[in-house]
Parts: sequence; C-alpha cells; structure tokens
Amino acid sequence: MAFAKPEDTLENSNGSSDMKYEDNLVAGETITHSEMDTAELSNADDIVQKDSDVNDENSDGEKVIEKIPVDSLDAEADPELVKKRKLDEMEPESTENDSETIPSKKPHLDSEVKRLLPDLEKFWNTVDQDPNDFTAWTHLLQYVDQVTHMSVAGEAYDAFLTKYPYCYGYWKKYADFAKRRGSALEVQQIFIRGLKAIPLSVDLWIHYLTYVKSTRQDDEEMIRSKYDLGIESCGLEFRSDKLWEQYVQWEIENNNLKNAMKIWDQIIKTPTQALKKHFDKLVEFVNEHEPVDFLTESDYSALSAGIGEESGDENEQDDIASKLRSKIIELRTEVYENTCNEVKIRSSYEDGIKRPYFHVKPVEKNQLKNWTDYLDFEIGKGELKRIITLFERCLIACAMYAEYWDKYLQFLRSQSPLDVSKIEEVYTRVATVHHPKILQFALDFAAFEEIQGNLEKASEIYEDLISSETSPQLPAYYRHIHFERRRRNLSKCCELYEKYIKGCGDKVLSVHLTIKYARFLSQSLESYAKAIGVLKVVIETDFNATSKVLMALVELGMQTTPLDFESVLFAFDYGIKHLGKNEKLVFAQRKLEFLEDYGEDMKIVQNADEELQSLSKVTKEEEKTEMVTNSVKVSNSEVVKVAPISVESQPPSGYDYNNSSSYSPQYGQYAQGQGQGQYSGSWNSQPPAAASEPSVYGQSYVNQPSSWNSFYA
Repeated sequence: MAFAKPEDTLENSNGSSDMKYEDNLVAGETITHSEMDTAELSNADDIVQKDSDVNDENSDGEKVIEKIPVDSLDAEADPELVKKRKLDEMEPESTENDSETIPSKKPHLDSEVKRLLPDLEKFWNTVDQDPNDFTAWTHLLQYVDQVTHMSVAGEAYDAFLTKYPYCYGYWKKYADFAKRRGSALEVQQIFIRGLKAIPLSVDLWIHYLTYVKSTRQDDEEMIRSKYDLGIESCGLEFRSDKLWEQYVQWEIENNNLKNAMKIWDQIIKTPTQALKKHFDKLVEFVNEHEPVDFLTESDYSALSAGIGEESGDENEQDDIASKLRSKIIELRTEVYENTCNEVKIRSSYEDGIKRPYFHVKPVEKNQLKNWTDYLDFEIGKGELKRIITLFERCLIACAMYAEYWDKYLQFLRSQSPLDVSKIEEVYTRVATVHHPKILQFALDFAAFEEIQGNLEKASEIYEDLISSETSPQLPAYYRHIHFERRRRNLSKCCELYEKYIKGCGDKVLSVHLTIKYARFLSQSLESYAKAIGVLKVVIETDFNATSKVLMALVELGMQTTPLDFESVLFAFDYGIKHLGKNEKLVFAQRKLEFLEDYGEDMKIVQNADEELQSLSKVTKEEEKTEMVTNSVKVSNSEVVKVAPISVESQPPSGYDYNNSSSYSPQYGQYAQGQGQGQYSGSWNSQPPAAASEPSVYGQSYVNQPSSWNSFYA
C-alpha cells in the first residue's frame, strides 16, 4: 500500500496543546492550538457571526445569528434525559454511511457547477487516480474550501474524512465551512460524525462546545450534558487539561459553585499533564469562596462537625470558615498526591510520545517501541478504562500499523465478559476503514460474529468482503463456503463454489476450487456422478491443470464403495497420454500399482508393466540426447562438461512382483503407508501460505499470532 508523504501537512488529532498545527491549505498560516482556542473561546458569539454567511437581518437592519431549533439539534431536551446520554443518542436520523472506505464522488456535476468551477474535475481526477495520495486530497480540499457550494465541498470532505477519519483539523474545517455555507443542522451533523470518528480529540470537543454555547447559551442543562459527554469520552486523555479547565470555568461563570467543586474533585483524581496547575487553582477557588457556597449540604455538615457551633460573632464565623477551608484542602491534598504518583510513573512514556496525532508519514521506531511498552504497562496495571483510552490514543498515531489493531483486538477478546459491541466497533474500523486490504481482519471479524451466533452479520461480512476484493484470495472463498456449510446451507455452498470458480479470474485458484467442489459434492451431498462430471469438464478444457485434477479424480474414485475402477483408469490413461514425460512416468507407475492392488486380470497388469518400461526407455533415449547436447560446449577452446539431467522417476528394468518397493522414490513413498484412496502426494498439496514478513508501515500485515494465518482449507 503506497502512501504519499507530504512534509508540510500535519494533522493534530489528539488535541495536544503544545503541538503546532501546520496547514498547507492556507499558505503561510501557522498557529498553535492554544492560540486558535483562545480566539475561539474569547467571544463565541463573534465567531459564529463571523463564520456564518447565512445570517438574516431583522427589521432594524441588524444581523441576527441563526439559532438552531431545539428539536432539530437535540431531540432529548428534557433535563432528566440530557444529563447522561451516549454519543449515538445525539446522532441525527440521516447520517453518512461510514463503512465504505473510499466513497466515490457524485456521478455528475451539473453544467452550472462545471461552468463556475472548471478546475474541480481536475482535482477529483487526481484523487481518483491514486486515492492514497494525501497531497492530492489536500489540494482538492483547499480548492473546495474556497467555493460557495455546500454540496460540492461536502462531497469532497465526506470522501476524505471517510478515508482519513482521524484528521481532526479537517473535521473542524468542514464544520466551519458548513457554518458559512450550510445549515445549522448540517453543522451539528458534521460535529457529531467527527466526534464519533475521533472521540479523543480534545480540540474538536472544545470547538464543538464553543459552538453549542454560542447557539444554546440559555440552556445550561443541555450544555452541561455535552461537557459531561466530552469528559466521559476524552477526560482520561493525558493532554485533556484544556477541556477540564473550560468546563470548571464555565460552571464558575454561571455561579454554579457546587458543580464546579464536583469537577475539581474529578480533576485531581485524573492523571493529566497539568495536574499541579489544576490543584493550585482548586486551592485558589476554595480560598476565594465561602465553603457553604461550594460544598453540598451533607459535606458541609460533616466537615463542620467538631469545628465549632454557629455563632453570630463575625470573627468566630471567619475562624470556622478558615478551619473548614484548611480541612477541605487537607483532604484533597492526599488525593492530589496519590494522583501525582500516577502521573510520575507515566511521565517517561508520555515524554516519549512525540507525535500523538495522525499522519500518513511513518512513525519513528523508538516511538513505536514507546507505544508498545506503554500499552504493556497499562495492561499490567489492569485499569480497563485507562487501557482502552491508551489503545485509542495509540491507534490515532499508529493507525497505519496493523499490529496495534491486532494487539487491541487480542486484549478485548481476552476480557470476561466480552464487550461485544466494542469488539465489533473496532473490527469495523480496522476492516473497512484503516486496513480494508488486509484480508485477515475481515475474516477474523466474520469468525467472531459466527462464534457469537450472529450468523446473518457474519454472512454480510463475507459478502461485502468478496464483492470488494480487487484480487482473488482463496482463503476468503473457502471461509465463506465453509461458513455456509457449517450452518447446513448446502445449496448456498454449491452456488458459491460455482460463482467463485467462474468469477475468481485466476486459473490456479479456479482449479483448487474445482477440486474442493468435487470433494464437497461427493462427501457432503453424496453426489458422486456430479463430482466426477465437474472434474472431467476441467480435464477437457484446461490442459495445464490436468495433473492435479486427474489425481483428484483418482482420489474420488478410490474413496467410493465399490471402487470406481473405470474413472481411476481413465485418469491414469489420460495422464499417460497427455502429460509431460516425467509426469507420464509417475502416472504409469501409479497405474501399475493400482492394477496390482485391485486388478483382477493379470494380462492387464502385464500390459501396464510393458507400458511403463516403454515409457522409461523413451525417456532414457531423450536424456542421452540431452546429455550430449549439454555436456559438449565449446567456449574459448575449452570443453565445459555439464552433469546429465537425472529423472528420479525412472524405474529399474523389469518389474519385481514380489518387491513393489523397487519402484522410484515417489512410488515407494506411496507404498509405505499413504493408504487406499490417497494417491495424493504433491498433486494434492494445498497452496503455500503467504510468506511471513516483518510488519511494515502501510503494507499488508501478515504476521498475526492470534489469527488464522495459514491457508484455510
């Protein structure tokens, strides 16, 4: 798999506050995330007004920022339901299908768009020619970002973000474009899709929450629910400090001090990069406000007990408040120190993460090792939520490295009880978006669904896999067929065999499938006559494949009861007549052995022996001629002697009826115990499995210890 390596396009996908965001879509523009977020958060209303070209004017000529209807933005405005909701519950009814790896652009642009945007087709053609050319995508997006057509830009952004969903910056650009040229509902849908694709992006959550606050500023419960959802999604991210800070500051600004204190208590329990800064601000918060204002009634009563009774004396009340503050800080200092220890033991791993965002450029080896060591550390600690968060962080930076997806899936499958929905979600991402060309992930996904009893889902995966393959892959065909066999859908097996034999486009694969089909017909359907017919069709139409198919015919004939003497002899005689000289000798030897074991007419046995000796004599003469030709070569007046070509299958003169092992090594191997019905040495061997290769960035992942790597029969 080839990927472009643009040097000047970086996408920060994890929301790191100290990472520069370089964007080649706007020439010369380089700003940091902290600068960008400060501008966004300083005046949310100004941002929405500046970015929106669809604003209306009221009767007085003043600009009116478009407000999103409550019903269209959030169908669950009831405060009781809003507070704890999942991201899926936010999703609008009509969303893009994100299972397709590379969505194609719309069939035709109308003539007016073509007239107004004459270069659009050129940019699309470049992308179509190489969908893995990241630079071509950025040029296309740069072009559409300057147009006024929401449908044109949306088409390009949708295609790009379906292929590269971890590019946080482009989700933001897409949403900003929709603010200028689209509708409020389209903006909301884009944010939701982006947050589903990369829920650990702190910056994307901040950008979304800024937008929500600017359009729903009077709905505190709704805004709080979105903050809670953001904290649940990425609050354990080591660099999530900005989101925590923004949440607690919003509560303080709205004079919800009790809620702010609850958030502070959450923050000091969470290992983050700026933990000390958070604790200092917590101490400042406690000292600036009266304890009765930020503590719950029960907490206040519990802490006040023993400090002193209420009194009207102002000095005494101040002393009680001071003691309460000291006790509040003392209790939280212990929690803070424990969390500091957690930060300390992770600091070396966090310092080793130099590129926490997604990019198509390879990750340095020392960073890959750091991710591996960090994951092993967290797995050893055993905190499930932290482990999953770290895996998701790793997959943003190392999305192109299949071994990390495999490691993640191994971990999830090792848990008890299984989180089936999570495993399915990870399989869907890796098999359909990030590594659709690695067959093993799709096969493992289907096997997982089958084990869970989701047979229709497994069938759907197989169908999608076969229909999307660009080149024939035998294991996929066999897995699909044997899946249907296991659920006793035998007619479907026949249909699939015939479909794949005809449509695989590769003669070698077609022969293997045909032999398997014949065995299936004979053994599973007990349709021996049809099995023989299937093999004979190949024998008569594909001369190059006849050696394997003929021996498959011998095998079938030997396995029937009674033995199909006629079909076995037909296969041997056809091979002796039509194959090359070495194969002829092998077939003649095995024919003689077969007749000796099962024939009832000695004359026929003697004829087979004479046939073998005649073939042997002809082969000897041909070898002598070839030896003379090859052994006398004159070059610079010197004779170069070349060793004669030997034919291992040549039998000795005469046939010893009392010592059948006097035949060639091939024959002897058969006679030493392969047994009746197994005239099937090399011709019956399965094709070799793909050679193991070290994991290479962006290439097919072969070495998967937990997966079915070998050829699946």
